[in-house]
Amino acid sequence: MSGKKCNYTGVELDNESKTKLMHLLKGLIPQGWIVYCHHMTIRLGELSSFEKTEFILGEKKELKINSIGIGKKVIAVGVDGCKSFNKIPHITVAVDRANGGKPYMSNEITKWYPVQRDEVVLTGTIKEM
Repeated sequence: MSGKKCNYTGVELDNESKTKLMHLLKGLIPQGWIVYCHHMTIRLGELSSFEKTEFILGEKKELKINSIGIGKKVIAVGVDGCKSFNKIPHITVAVDRANGGKPYMSNEITKWYPVQRDEVVLTGTIKEM
């Protein structure tokens, strides 16, 4: 990280995948919510030297959407394709910031609905951010 603090390590989506995800869920995002569609968190902070043997910084990953999670103040998609230290690997899609929503609330979603459509594949790169 060259001297900068690493808040989390994750798979950062490329622009095409961000656009694909926003378009896919456009009808589910309430007006006024902040759209993220940015990354799937692998872990908070930097990877340990041991973890860097499993998660290669700069490696490209394909993430397949397997579910949609909807909470009171957050919407996320569950994904397969890369391990995460979160209970459910996911990408935060949108947050109701005006009413106190925070991206971390995706970890608290209890209602996950299986995706019943053709396989949706998103791509990104493992980074420490």
